[in-house]
Amino acid sequence: MKRSPACLAIWALVLVPVCGLALQAAPEASRSGCIDQQDGLYVLVNDRSLEVMAQLEADGFPTEGFAKHVGHKVTVHGSTKGGGASPFFRVRRIDTISETCSPAPEPEKKP
Repeated sequence: MKRSPACLAIWALVLVPVCGLALQAAPEASRSGCIDQQDGLYVLVNDRSLEVMAQLEADGFPTEGFAKHVGHKVTVHGSTKGGGASPFFRVRRIDTISETCSPAPEPEKKP
């Protein structure tokens, strides 16, 4: 079946914008916390409560690249994938804030 040039032009007007949306990268985000390894996975934990904030996935480097940052307070840059209490975070870049990570001390209570 042959298609007329007008029909092909209409398809081009419809498909090009739709395909372009699919190719756009997710906006870059960043999160700060501490990198830890739990159950064989690398995770970002809250530096105060040490609760898991996200499971980390490497994007553009080997997963083993997280190993040198375990126990460090960092800012990870990338994109969030999924939702919920512990989403996946695809990491493109890691900036070290501190080479140590420990819970913040509780504020002293005044009598």
